[in-house]
Amino acid sequence: MRYIDSHFHLHHLAEKGFEIPSMMQRLQSDGFIGGIDIGVDPLDMIKRYEVLKNYPFLHYSVGLYPSHAETESLHIILDQLEDMIEKYSPHAIGEIGLDYHWDFSTPERQQELFILQIQMANKHKLPVIIHNRDADHDMLKLLKEHRPEYGTILHCYSVEDDLSKDFIALDAYLSFAGNITYKNNNHIQEAAKVIPIDHMLIETDSPYLAPIPKRGKLNTPEFIPYTYEYTAGLRQMETEAFSEIICNNFKRIFPPLLKK
Repeated sequence: MRYIDSHFHLHHLAEKGFEIPSMMQRLQSDGFIGGIDIGVDPLDMIKRYEVLKNYPFLHYSVGLYPSHAETESLHIILDQLEDMIEKYSPHAIGEIGLDYHWDFSTPERQQELFILQIQMANKHKLPVIIHNRDADHDMLKLLKEHRPEYGTILHCYSVEDDLSKDFIALDAYLSFAGNITYKNNNHIQEAAKVIPIDHMLIETDSPYLAPIPKRGKLNTPEFIPYTYEYTAGLRQMETEAFSEIICNNFKRIFPPLLKK
């Protein structure tokens, strides 16, 4: 089976002491054909690139997580983001977005930072990778008013059921993480059964949200087959056929690196 991981944080894994090179060797021998390493701070790109340059089959993004909205001078961190884009040529801007669950900053301040980064992504002709937590209606409104022109991924999908069609109408891809396997996440499971399969992606969000049966462990891209298998089962599909469709979806957004 071939598979991709549309959202993971290698830098966070490394910070927790995880051995990245040996994991990459195992992944490539087990059918892994690519994915995208996600940034949450422009300056993390410096250390991340030292790792990523060894794996030319990996895409990578750079962006300002919603927590940066509390920064007093947004123009300074946005200038840092612009510098990292120009220096490292990332493949996407992210993860960016809104998080009303945690008291990062006011909704207005988060929205301002989000809009400015969408504008930057459009300027550089890059897709955006979106963090959205407890902000579904505001997120939808902003994406309608400030539409990303080169692709949109809603990562770790958990949107209210009746809004999924509205995000898909904006040509957004909905990426499902390991928490889809958790017993009480019925609304995520039901959404995965019915949304158009050509707008689905699968991710680990590692080192977070390890799927069943690895819940409670440090999550890694090596665990993503569990999420593929579970989600394929929800859709009453063979896992291999499902994974081929997901890989093709990813290649529509990120075509340059996937050669296999």
